[in-house]
Amino acid sequence: MRDASPVSSDVPPFRPVERLDPLITAAHGFPALERLALEAVDYLWMSFRIFDPTTRLRFATDVGETWIDLLRHRLTDGVRMRVLLSDFDPIVASELHEDSARSAAALSALRHDGDIETMVVRHEARVGKGIRFGMWLPVARELEKQRKAMNAMEPDQRADTFAHRPGIWRYLRVGKGGRIVWRSLRLPRLYPATFHQKFAAADQRAAVIGGLDIDERRFEESSQPHDDAFGFVSLEDELLDTVCSESESRWLENQADSGLMAKLIFCAKEAAYKCQYSLTRQLFGFDGLEIRVSEEAGSFEAVLTEDQGPLKQGTVIPGRFSIAFGLVMTAAEVRGEPLP
Repeated sequence: MRDASPVSSDVPPFRPVERLDPLITAAHGFPALERLALEAVDYLWMSFRIFDPTTRLRFATDVGETWIDLLRHRLTDGVRMRVLLSDFDPIVASELHEDSARSAAALSALRHDGDIETMVVRHEARVGKGIRFGMWLPVARELEKQRKAMNAMEPDQRADTFAHRPGIWRYLRVGKGGRIVWRSLRLPRLYPATFHQKFAAADQRAAVIGGLDIDERRFEESSQPHDDAFGFVSLEDELLDTVCSESESRWLENQADSGLMAKLIFCAKEAAYKCQYSLTRQLFGFDGLEIRVSEEAGSFEAVLTEDQGPLKQGTVIPGRFSIAFGLVMTAAEVRGEPLP
């Protein structure tokens, strides 16, 4: 297999994926995440859109009842942890904004048990000034609704809720008697996007990537998806000529399930294309990659058919695939320094 990247002494060594397991439902994903945390030796890095540390454990029940118990147990074993949580617009998504703050506070309280750092990150996307001017009245109404709702609470609950909604402190404050009152009027800041990354990685050894938040509402007892959950997996006939090269089409003719293998080629090209883009910033079509599949190994090679930035024609981007429950899952990796 050829080196898939420009030469760089700063790039970490390539580590081929030894196993790729599909995690289709929360009944698969939750235990896998708990197992990953339980088996971490040196560090556990996690990033989620929503992570409620009071979520009940499904696998690691010997160490406690919730994720707080699991993380505390591993911190006392010396595992270092870094947790990144998504923030939400504090005006139009106030409850989710509050949930992120509460989760961060609960995780930060574990610092006396070991080395853990937690950060709540807001997406850098912003609404422009013109729209902010136009949205001022609806925003003011929404903030007034929040203010009245908090003032209707008992004093302790009101103080606790306001403390976990830091995004509205720019507009509201605590007044006399603990009542929530307005600050001086100012142009609202609106945040239309959130980070959607959902993954956990341990010790440069294993990772769970994509799909699930850790939250009680995300869990379902069944480990089997509904029969019609994902539809028919084969690639549509009208897309074959667009997606597949002549050599790939000839290979498909010899496959028992050519429609399924065509979908695999489509997914492999998508994974390799998105993988190379951070290095090259090059846009190209399906004909820019040629896929070679090894069904026995559950792997593929995506070969560039022409130069793309620092990646030369013939560069091989290795990948892995898995097929289960009507889904084709692919992952690719290319080494190199991403462009700014």
